[in-house]
Amino acid sequence: MLLNPDKSEVMLLGTRTQTQKFVQRSSVAVAGSDIKFSVKLKSLGVTLDQSLTFDDHVKNVVKTSNFHIRALKHIRTMISREVANMVACSVVNTRLDYCNALLYDTSKKNFDKLQRIQNHLARVVSGTARRDHIQPVLKALHWLPVTQRVQYKVAAITHKVLSTRQPQYLADIVTEHNPSRHLRSSTQRKLAVRSTNNRLGERAFSSASAKVWNELPTELKVITEHRTFKKKLKTHLFASAFCM
Repeated sequence: MLLNPDKSEVMLLGTRTQTQKFVQRSSVAVAGSDIKFSVKLKSLGVTLDQSLTFDDHVKNVVKTSNFHIRALKHIRTMISREVANMVACSVVNTRLDYCNALLYDTSKKNFDKLQRIQNHLARVVSGTARRDHIQPVLKALHWLPVTQRVQYKVAAITHKVLSTRQPQYLADIVTEHNPSRHLRSSTQRKLAVRSTNNRLGERAFSSASAKVWNELPTELKVITEHRTFKKKLKTHLFASAFCM
């Protein structure tokens, strides 16, 4: 097999300081072919950049979501609220949820962009005026805000990994905390938090999963059945999002 350089992409991932070390190099030799470094690339529908800020990915999600929201707005008067809600969840909210665990601890600017999309969508579905407060609308639709949706995805994946030890590549980096002596925290099913020395490390799943999981109440963490856990988790995040 030969590598096709026209269909292959290579990108350096790291902090700005780390990537600057390779500024003099424009390509890398792989299997006898020179492949130029890419500033960003798309994999499985997610746009990656060198520092994993996901700024470009969020821009793409916003652009695509706005297109579908405008389309929904054109037909909104011809369909019921129930149908509009179903269309909104299946066409736009699914885009907000797709691979959103990658957005854990991304910039506030990115979260604000995505939240504005959800707010706009909620107003179209409910027929709420632009000046009306959006929190009661989201609560009535029973939609988790974007930040809580990310936390939900990270926690759900973590629970599945702890319950099934699958997939193996995540099970290898998610470990329960085992104190050397018996403490009250021993029964709280906490995860070991890995030390990191940069922002990228803090956003890695090995670190993000522990932070999100350890903040959950103990009665949630001891649930073994995955479907029940997800149901209770959504209730918990919904209550914390809307101060219930």
